[in-house]
Order: sequence, then C-alpha cells, then structure tokens
Amino acid sequence: MDKVPIEDNYSGLRYVLHIDEAHNVFKEKKSQEILEKLLREVRSQGVAVMLVSQGIEEFNQPTFDFSEMCQSAFLMQIIDGNNWKSVSKFLGAGEKQRGKINRSMEAINPRQAISNIKEFEFGEIFNTK
Repeated sequence: MDKVPIEDNYSGLRYVLHIDEAHNVFKEKKSQEILEKLLREVRSQGVAVMLVSQGIEEFNQPTFDFSEMCQSAFLMQIIDGNNWKSVSKFLGAGEKQRGKINRSMEAINPRQAISNIKEFEFGEIFNTK
C-alpha cells in the first residue's frame, strides 16, 4: 500500500486492527514479534492497531515496550491502575499531572475512561458508550 496522505496534521485511516485480550498476544514471543512489526510498519499505510487488555503492565515487555508505540491511549478500569510508572508512560504524563491522574484512576467507574487525546482534557474522566 502507498503511504496515506497527511492533511492539516491529520493522517488518513484505512483500517483498524482490533486485538482484544491483548495480554494473550504478549505471552507468546512469536506473536510479540508479529505485533511489533505491525506496529512499526503499518501506521504509515493508514492502519490503526487497537490493543485492549485488562492491565497495563503487560504492554512493557523485556524485549519491546509496546506502550511506546501507542499514540492514543484510553485507560478504563484496569487491574494495575495505581501503577504510576506504567500509567504515566502509557499516557505520556509528567509529574505535574500525577495527582490528577491518580485521583481519576481511583474514581473511575465502568464505562468511563481517561485519555491522552486532545479532544478530552488530559486525565479527566469521561463516559464511554
């Protein structure tokens, strides 16, 4: 495929690859290698990869940190939501945002999330549908 055009700082989107229960992919070395290759190479062709998991820690593997490749992050109720190191890395947050994010992760309910995308206030809880 050709690279997608970029207009007004927005990149085109052709496909979305959704991987639910992504922690299962992280357990297998061969699957990790395939996913790493996908994440590195298909974005410029307009393919978004959506990884869904119940925790955040598994995104940071010894051989590859998948959180570094996540451009847009949405955190809902996760089992390790109090792990500041992983949460901050995943969201691209600094120490100044720590209190707000920690409070949000403690107060978050089902079908709510926080995100690092510009359409939402950073670290602020919003409802999903």
